[in-house]
Amino acid sequence: MDKERIIKIGKEKFVVRFHRGYFPKTGRLHYVVQEIYSLESPIKRMAHSFHDEPALIEYFPDGKVKVLAWYKFDKLHRDGNKPAKIVFDENRNEKEIYFLKDGAYHRDKGPAIVKFDEKGKAIYLAWYKNGVLHSEGDKPAIVEISRIPQCFKATFFWYRNNQRHREGIKPAYVEIKECKEEKKVIKRYFKYGVEFKKEFLERLLESPLKKETAERILMEGNTQVRMAMIQTVGWGNLLRVLESKLLDKSEDGQYELLQFDGIFPIPMKVLKMRCPTVGVYYFVPVHPDCETVQQALDFYYGGSRYNFIWEK
Repeated sequence: MDKERIIKIGKEKFVVRFHRGYFPKTGRLHYVVQEIYSLESPIKRMAHSFHDEPALIEYFPDGKVKVLAWYKFDKLHRDGNKPAKIVFDENRNEKEIYFLKDGAYHRDKGPAIVKFDEKGKAIYLAWYKNGVLHSEGDKPAIVEISRIPQCFKATFFWYRNNQRHREGIKPAYVEIKECKEEKKVIKRYFKYGVEFKKEFLERLLESPLKKETAERILMEGNTQVRMAMIQTVGWGNLLRVLESKLLDKSEDGQYELLQFDGIFPIPMKVLKMRCPTVGVYYFVPVHPDCETVQQALDFYYGGSRYNFIWEK
């Protein structure tokens, strides 16, 4: 039996213990978990690593290590750009590695998930930021590689904040297949999680935006698709070509409160603001109850001078 030790984390005291599990038929050691128990609440126990040592070690029936995992208060976690979980095959080769921060997939530089084939070559890589699929610098967030005799296949996925997305008129999904008798490339285009045909995407990103394209966006019945279109063209570009009603204007001309009909079931109100530094106008949606520029500014900056009626 391991000797217990008491540690203090913050104002709370914990007992450090090891919990073991065994294979039922052979009696061999299956896993070891280092846990901490709260002295104030014995039911409260958590896997926790100390001195960068794994809190969980899992074994194959023959005694070889199968899994190493690092925990921080019961959540997979490891600092220093090191994997929080490593899965080995029976030959002690790394099969899968995972980088996590506070229980969520995350890595500042490099893929947060890497999987290998039996020869040790990477076949799956995924980039995460704080638990969501995301990559920077126009690089794919997922790479899948398949190697079979006389055939090679690689698939690339681009994500931004967990949505399939790629800037510009570039495919967010690319599949390359090279076999002995076949070579092909498949490209698919996504914006903010919605797939578009390349030809229509070119219309959305045409500069300046045409009025018929803006009207086509408003006619889209699917809310998710319509919002993806609006995000793609930008509120400013969309509102510049649509007809609006001027509700109020500041004396210095820096702010205007506009109303647009037809975008949503109720009239949409937008605050048009001029940046004095660069002289560019910005369009910001505000609460539909706003009737003056001052009310719109209060809403935008979180002021309390105007009490909104959120439900009618």
